[in-house]
Amino acid sequence: MKDFKTWCISFCVLLAVVTVMRFVIPECKLKSISDTFLSLIVIVAMFLPFTEKNANKASSFNFDTRDYSEKFDGAPQYEAAIEKYIEDALSSRGVEFKNVEVSAETDGEGYIVIDKINITAENPNEEEIKSIIRDECKLDEERVTFN
Repeated sequence: MKDFKTWCISFCVLLAVVTVMRFVIPECKLKSISDTFLSLIVIVAMFLPFTEKNANKASSFNFDTRDYSEKFDGAPQYEAAIEKYIEDALSSRGVEFKNVEVSAETDGEGYIVIDKINITAENPNEEEIKSIIRDECKLDEERVTFN
């Protein structure tokens, strides 16, 4: 993707230079020849990444569809993000805790389903923590367990 972005930026710069060159070249018999030459440069630059010589570089535009299949399970990333979100909410309200663990999975439609939220704390105020989870985090407090 980085190669494609670089190619796009380079192509746009080339188009800008060609446009300026067309205005700079004075009107004369060579104007049409120079316009033809500049147009050929643009065409070659446009298709250069797709030539056989650069086929290996052009293949970097492709992506592996297996990464985006229905079997993809991003639950660990979701769990970490939700844990951080809950930790920030608890910390902002001054609640002391040791650890927050979230067990989640993604369903077939891509929705996050939280199975359990486990909070480890010494002498936790369970009602306060559950109200923070419910009111601030907008999560189901029935999934909260304490250690």
